[in-house]
Amino acid sequence: MPAATDYLSSHKPGALTVAQAGVEGYTATLAWGAGIFVVGAVLMAFLMPNSALAPSEGEPVIAH
Repeated sequence: MPAATDYLSSHKPGALTVAQAGVEGYTATLAWGAGIFVVGAVLMAFLMPNSALAPSEGEPVIAH
């Protein structure tokens, strides 16, 4: 059940309740988005190589 709908069904109806339900919905969405971002960052920390690739033998090193 979405956060805003859950909030509305568990509180007394009113204009302020609708506004607070909107805040609750955005807060839940932000928390889920941040959690997904953290999971992605942790996965990439383990999956990406952490050392620079060495140039092949005889290949010139190009640096800026």
